[in-house]
Amino acid sequence: MSKKICTLLILLLIGSTMTACTDANIHINFEDEESTHAQVHEHNDETEQEIVEDLTSEDERECDLPDDSFAIAMNPKRNYLIVVDEAHPYEFGGDYDRLLQEDLAIVADVVAGEPTLIEEGALYAFTELQYDLREKGIWIGLYSAYRTKEDQEWVYENYGTLEGWCEDNTVRKPGFSEHHTGLLLDIVVWLPDDNGKWCWTTETAEKSKEFAESKLLHETLADHGFIDRYPAGKGEITGVTYEPYEIRFVGSSKIAHEIMDNHLCLEEYLER
Repeated sequence: MSKKICTLLILLLIGSTMTACTDANIHINFEDEESTHAQVHEHNDETEQEIVEDLTSEDERECDLPDDSFAIAMNPKRNYLIVVDEAHPYEFGGDYDRLLQEDLAIVADVVAGEPTLIEEGALYAFTELQYDLREKGIWIGLYSAYRTKEDQEWVYENYGTLEGWCEDNTVRKPGFSEHHTGLLLDIVVWLPDDNGKWCWTTETAEKSKEFAESKLLHETLADHGFIDRYPAGKGEITGVTYEPYEIRFVGSSKIAHEIMDNHLCLEEYLER
């Protein structure tokens, strides 16, 4: 709800209250007019604040955006630290989901060229990340980001039971994947395959050992508000084994560095 609508409702409510007082013949002692006016004004301010808070859900309240350049594309009402896992299912149609539908951008994945969706702030930051890495001789592309419930059902049915397809990859069931947030990105790297042909390749845990620039790639993520969502050695906490190709936008380079520099996963950071 916009601030203008909130203000209009507040004025209408205050006006109705004043009218009701007049009809009930409630009298006020005006001997200390200035004091009374100040008390009424203070009461109205408190009432206005209570009404605004009641009409504004937690996910809709604006928060301070970081100083990062990608903040211009971020939504100040979005919780960029949302966690979705087996214990925290995604709420389709909820406050976060409703706001997200307004801020999804369409891009083409670099593998098949098919359209995929991504949260606008994450897209802006990812574009900056791509340019930064390109200067370092590393080319990365986006393969998959936002997924609907139906999208995740297809992925789960086709890959969820295919053990070892991607270094013991763990596919979340529909409703329990952070792909629903539009903030979790599957990336691919421009590398030669087993036949020496250059192509977009998934950076699996095994592949990253052969990819000399892998460490530099992941060290650069935090500068642009991204983290390794499922880092090595954190499987017992995240519920997912090491997946270097899944990066997560957290909306702040400062927060991203706190997580990455201290070798934390998102869950550990939020518990601190």
